[in-house]
Amino acid sequence: MFTIRQLQTITNGTNGYDAQAFPDSSDFSALVSGIAAAANASTGGAVVTGCVLTAKTPASMIVSLSAGQVRLNGTAATVPATTLTVSAASTTDRRDIVYYPHVVTGANLGTLYVTGTLTGTNATMSASSATAATATHTAGNGSGLQTTKWYRLALGHMITSAAGLTTIPAFGTGHGAVFGTSLGGKAFAAGTWSLTVKLHVPSGTLTIKAIHLRVGFKNGASYRQIGSDIVDSAGLSIGTAAQTVTISGSLPASTAPGATTRLYVEAWMLSGTSKSSWGLYLGVGAALCPLVTPTGTIKSVGILAGTPCAVAGWTRNSSTPPPMKPAIPATGVLLAEVYVPGSASSIAAKNIVDKRCIV
Repeated sequence: MFTIRQLQTITNGTNGYDAQAFPDSSDFSALVSGIAAAANASTGGAVVTGCVLTAKTPASMIVSLSAGQVRLNGTAATVPATTLTVSAASTTDRRDIVYYPHVVTGANLGTLYVTGTLTGTNATMSASSATAATATHTAGNGSGLQTTKWYRLALGHMITSAAGLTTIPAFGTGHGAVFGTSLGGKAFAAGTWSLTVKLHVPSGTLTIKAIHLRVGFKNGASYRQIGSDIVDSAGLSIGTAAQTVTISGSLPASTAPGATTRLYVEAWMLSGTSKSSWGLYLGVGAALCPLVTPTGTIKSVGILAGTPCAVAGWTRNSSTPPPMKPAIPATGVLLAEVYVPGSASSIAAKNIVDKRCIV
């Protein structure tokens, strides 16, 4: 619940920070809004349940928020569990806020296509549909196919590895497809994502027990999945004639974590066939259609950085004012404060102060 730390209980930097004992305008705004929500069901903003911010273990600049519900101007809203990345520390101390909702306009990439065969780790995607008309199939043979094993559908390439896996590995192992344009921190609305590919085998039939589609972000060597796997478990029988297969499902709203982040997609199949020699043809012009169809605006949990103070390691004895939190965005509910010491590289429990006004 709403907390202002007591100065006498803080040993600065050990179990908290002195500045956390100094309320500022955002604290008073949150209290006024919470009191209004408690007194009148149609005004103000407060937390109903959940929405607890915690540090990660091991500590990093990423924090976690539990799922919950807020009430804003009389309307209840469900807040999904999420992780947030705290902006890089300044050279002096700073106080950030976590709030709901952060409102942005959804990005719409429309239909994307795999534009060529796998090169290196990943294939590429493009918004151009030219490849769809000239889609070819890449052939190859593995040394064997094991039943009830997972194989990656290397978009734009042939599956050549016969070493099936008992479980799907962590998201971002490569051999997926990357959209060539950076997303610039844009967001996607909650909605339907789908992958359409053409599959056939050189002879006989191949039984596919399930296909998992995974959508997420790639930023350098780091990957982050959006929501959970989209699963098609109806079962497929793939023969020698090219068969169009579409996997689709719903994913939650999401925001690209950084200006250089790219969209990344991967797919895995669970084999239901055991063969000593096999081949699977995958359409090079595999279309992701529609990749995302956002409508309206997206509401998510936001984190807003405050203005750094004049010194690093501010204490009650400093001659300059303490770092101040930024103003809460209009029609926003304050959830937590994050203290970011100068040049900090991680956020621990002592950096986080609960700012929830609970009704």
